Amino acid sequence: MTVAQLGFAIDSSQAAGAAADLDRLTSSAAKAEQAAQRTGAAGTRMSRGFADLTPALDKIVGSLGRLEGLSTSIDKRLDMMASAATRTAKANNVLDRSAIEASASFPQPSEK
Repeated sequence: MTVAQLGFAIDSSQAAGAAADLDRLTSSAAKAEQAAQRTGAAGTRMSRGFADLTPALDKIVGSLGRLEGLSTSIDKRLDMMASAATRTAKANNVLDRSAIEASASFPQPSEK
């Protein structure tokens, strides 16, 4: 019987490098997942912060509405006061003219 030999040589150095690369990829994926979880938690905290601000902002908006109403009321009162001052000044002018006219009808004392 004749025996034949067949020789094979397999270089597995690339497989070892690929295994190391796969280990690094797994580690990187875990770090990315942790970073995503931290980002999600920060988003949740930010959302809660905005939720806490909402009642305060509602109060501010309500206060601004009341201030606007008060401002309008004050403006109306100031307009009424200005109108009353104008009428009073006109009435004083009429009284002044009447007093001047009335005093003209009386004899004036002569100067000595």
